[in-house]
Order: sequence, then C-alpha cells, then structure tokens
Amino acid sequence: MHPSAAVSGQVSYDPAAAREYNRLVAPRFKPVAEGLIDLGGPGQTVLEIAAGSGSLTRHLARRLPPGAKLVATDRSPAMLTLLGTVVANRPNTELLPLDYESEFPFADASFDRIFSQFAYLHTCEPGLRECARVLTPGGRLCVAFWGSDYLELEVLSEARQAAGLEPIRPFTADAAQTLLRNVFLQTTELVEIAFPARFADIAEYIAYRRALGLPSAPGPREGDERALDLAAAAMEAKFGAGKPIDFEWRALAFSAELAALAG
Repeated sequence: MHPSAAVSGQVSYDPAAAREYNRLVAPRFKPVAEGLIDLGGPGQTVLEIAAGSGSLTRHLARRLPPGAKLVATDRSPAMLTLLGTVVANRPNTELLPLDYESEFPFADASFDRIFSQFAYLHTCEPGLRECARVLTPGGRLCVAFWGSDYLELEVLSEARQAAGLEPIRPFTADAAQTLLRNVFLQTTELVEIAFPARFADIAEYIAYRRALGLPSAPGPREGDERALDLAAAAMEAKFGAGKPIDFEWRALAFSAELAALAG
C-alpha cells in the first residue's frame, strides 16, 4: 500500500521527489513487475496506467515483442519526465499525461494489453470502465495491488490508529472483482506475489517510506509524520536497534478480459 496521503490523492511529486521515488522505491518492485507481465503475456498494443517513474515500464519495454506499441501514462509531469529516460531508445513508445479517473483519450478497442502496478485503478469504477472500452476483444487488463495480510500493513495500520488517523483498509480481491463485473470485465486469473522487503536498518526503511510521498498540507502531513515515527519505533522494537529490517511484502495481481454478453 502507498502511504495514506496517496490513498486520498494528496501526494504530488516535484522533480526532486520523483527522483527519490525512482531511486528508493521503484527498484524494490521488480518481482511484481515481472510477475504481472508473466500474467498478461505478450501484446502488440500496450497501455500502462499510472506508470510512475517506470518500475513496470522498464520491464515492459524490455519484454514486449518487436514492433509492439507501448503507451505509458501518468498524471505527474515529474514522473513522465523520468519515464522519458526509461524508454528513450525504444521505438513505438509514447508517453502521455493521463488521470485514470477521467475519460481516456483513446478510441474504442485500441489496446490488447493494459497494465497497472500499485496504483488505485482497481478501486476506480470510472477508470475500469474506460479500460473495458479501450480493450480489444480477447485482450487483457492486468493489475497488481497490495494484499491484505503482511507485517508492514499491520504495523502501519496500528501506528495510524495510535496517531489518531484512520487505519489502513486494504481493497480486497472480492471488492475488485465486483467492480470488474460492474464494467463487464471478468477475472481470468488471480495470483498472490510474495516478495522480500529488506532494509539495512530503520533509517533506510524510513527513507523508503518518505519517498513514497507525504501530504503537502501541514495538518495531514503532521499526522502522517507521527504515524511514520510510531511505525518506525514498532519495526525497530521487533527487529532490534541497528538491525536489518527483513520481512515479506504481498501483492495480488489479476488478469481480466471483456465478459461475454448474453444473447
């Protein structure tokens, strides 16, 4: 899960923050990117939604077949600038600003693959509806999101409650599948991806959490900072002062396709 600020849409990235995200966060999500691409399989017309600094994009660009078209999108100009460096030498690649809560600037049935990793597309019915519209018959929508059962989730949720904030309530696979059915998409596969979360010490962990983003407004930022301090103390108590932080992240990933309509 992203920090609470991202959940509520309060995070924006300036160029420096985008670079920190790219340095401290994006490389850690390679196992999910690879698993999501395996789930989706090769495509010839590929859309990536909420690409960020390119954690998934760089692997898509490497694994797509020759001649495949890739359109990578994000709503952050700073992230799009970084994406440009990721795909600078790949032909048939386009970068576009896109807010997935709004109408997509693409014709119907434009893409045979749509990918999104660790955004909130799976919680957004308008965005899923647009995915269904621009997806070709037989094409696949492939989305990865945070699971609901791992150590960090528990620690962060308890820390938020102790700081007087709402606990983290993960979006479940069942809830995602309900939204998919609402927009005439059906799940073809659902998998869990467990991957390591290893930090040299608590300072490295805190740097990672900060790189995910914090609210810009003073009030919300103060609450998130307090929750982060409490979570860091809980992590250090569990693993020992000055010791490595070593646990397991869990993500869920699904592929979906257009549902067959009754005649």
